[in-house]
Amino acid sequence: MRALLRRILTRGSSARGILALFSGSVAAQIVPFAAAPVLTRLYAPHEFGVLALFLAIATLIGVISTARYEMAVMLPESDDDALVVVCLAFLVCGVVTLVTAAVTVPLSASIATTIGSPRLASWIPFIPIFVLSAGIQQTLSYWNARCRAFGRVAGGNLTQAGVDTGVTLAAGFAGLGVGGLIAGATLGRTFAAVFLAGGLREKIRRFPKRVSLAEMHRQARRYSDMPSVNTLHAFADMAQRSVLHVGISSMFGATALGLYSYTVRNVRAPLNLITGSIAQVFFQSASKRWSNGETLGPLVRQTMAASAPFALGAMVALLCAGPEIFAFVFGSDWRIAGEYARRLAPMLFLSFFGAPVSSLPIVVNKQRPALAFSIYGHAAALVLFFLSRHAFDDMESAISVYSATMTLYLALLLLWYTRIAQQRPPDRPDADPS
Repeated sequence: MRALLRRILTRGSSARGILALFSGSVAAQIVPFAAAPVLTRLYAPHEFGVLALFLAIATLIGVISTARYEMAVMLPESDDDALVVVCLAFLVCGVVTLVTAAVTVPLSASIATTIGSPRLASWIPFIPIFVLSAGIQQTLSYWNARCRAFGRVAGGNLTQAGVDTGVTLAAGFAGLGVGGLIAGATLGRTFAAVFLAGGLREKIRRFPKRVSLAEMHRQARRYSDMPSVNTLHAFADMAQRSVLHVGISSMFGATALGLYSYTVRNVRAPLNLITGSIAQVFFQSASKRWSNGETLGPLVRQTMAASAPFALGAMVALLCAGPEIFAFVFGSDWRIAGEYARRLAPMLFLSFFGAPVSSLPIVVNKQRPALAFSIYGHAAALVLFFLSRHAFDDMESAISVYSATMTLYLALLLLWYTRIAQQRPPDRPDADPS
């Protein structure tokens, strides 16, 4: 695979960055994959369903925990300004965490009852910890990518995967049930954030100016599209997933949700580590090229080509032998999960194919049209999914309708990406509007 990347990518910093991230991420994908056949025999499908509902709430808040200012870490020309943005993201994350704790802890029983999962009530108070860890981890990951510390980013991925898997396995053998799954997911992000923080300490010691609220306010105004547009976009994407999970649980039960969520998780995990590595290098390289007045068309085509073989290979495998693969790896009870994966294969292919260049609208300042795409596409997919429940009354047909709608949406989105990649940057793309 390393040789494949070298052939696809031209020589240069982008190729070297992807290879550095890719090398470390290989180990990170092996760890959860090796443990998955054991985990499906330690935990019941309905316990994975409860985990999916926990993550539906936690990630929905987590994705907006920094008001998406972590995405702006890549954009300033100066590292000093970028560090101010890092501090701004930390400050917003702290405030969101406190608000989350004030709401979720006293209302945990009510929230669990509302989404139809009373078992979740005991674990909702852990959501603020997840939100804080995820926000810090996201911000530090972008900071290290900006500094071209791609090995540290890969190490953060490996730390998260290793801690998550180790805690989950230990808790499973101890018979702790769903608490082990939630503890693994939360602690994995916490330890990854601690690991990534190592790349920040030395820079802070050499920081020439004091970070003030006034300076953070200046950077907040400079990148005001992050909370006003990009946050809404991210929230819409995550809300679609969260609403889908709650809908599956309420219509088809926690077991169906567990089978579906673990299916998507195990298909996405290895490809996300690969395409995620490419995405971080793309964002860094695209931001630099845009600042230098270059168009991004060649870089977009190059980046898509790098992710295509992995996405295509996964789709062919799922279409040809999805149920057999899942039954062999996870046990006979998980054969139906392989059928879900087969029906989701076209959607997942386009999702992985376009994921590495998903930051393109941010770089070229097309976040508002991207938000409109997201809202209309995801709303259509959810509406048709819920309508299919009454038309077909079975999970497989509902997933097929959902996958077909999302496939069409993603195809249109990718066509739009290729179009906006051809535009030329303005004279001063980084000019401060203040």
